[in-house]
Amino acid sequence: TIYKILTRISFGKPIPVVCFNGARGIWVDTGKIERSIFNNSVPKDIVDKVLGLAQERNQVVQYYLEDGIYANPTNDNHHKLVRRYHELTGSVQKIVTDNFEKVATTSLPAKMLILCEKEDMHDTLSSFTECMSAQAKVFEGTPPFFIEILRQGVDKGNGVKCLCEKLGIDAQKCVGYGDGINDIEFLQYVGHGVVMKNARQIVKDAGNEVSEYSNDDDGVARHLEKLFQLQ
Repeated sequence: TIYKILTRISFGKPIPVVCFNGARGIWVDTGKIERSIFNNSVPKDIVDKVLGLAQERNQVVQYYLEDGIYANPTNDNHHKLVRRYHELTGSVQKIVTDNFEKVATTSLPAKMLILCEKEDMHDTLSSFTECMSAQAKVFEGTPPFFIEILRQGVDKGNGVKCLCEKLGIDAQKCVGYGDGINDIEFLQYVGHGVVMKNARQIVKDAGNEVSEYSNDDDGVARHLEKLFQLQ
């Protein structure tokens, strides 16, 4: 999704991007990856545990590689959840039928998602958290119909920290925007964290400022216009 956005904006030069919830930092130019800045993929033993438990629980997985998102729906409900994620993010998943056997031997994922119904969220989160035994980061997605699984220690805050250190940028001079639980570390790390109006209270408490606008009201764009006095 970020590649499409950067292509539309067309900065005219490579842009450093932190993506996959902070797991990877890359230089992107007109929607194409130029080179890697850092890479913190999910370890192979965690990948195997996630795929094994998901298969045992009959749940659909999304597997994130640089060339796209792979998903393994096997029934109508799985396909409905995959479509719902597509409608939420605009991402187009690539469907696999071999439980990721081929793609898993090609590259390790930046992150993995388990899609589920809202009423199954608590049980899904508890089961995968217990299975990982603190070897991976497991948390609820926003909105709550999926959980995310990352390498232990990976989050957006750490991703921005890695990017700033690699490029010699003072994080205290950075402004960050967020609305989800997975934005909390990021909002706390940068010099000024701006939280969208639609965020949960726990996220609002992590920022320095709460916007009067939501994502649907173009809250980030409106704040940037104000910040750079473009209004």
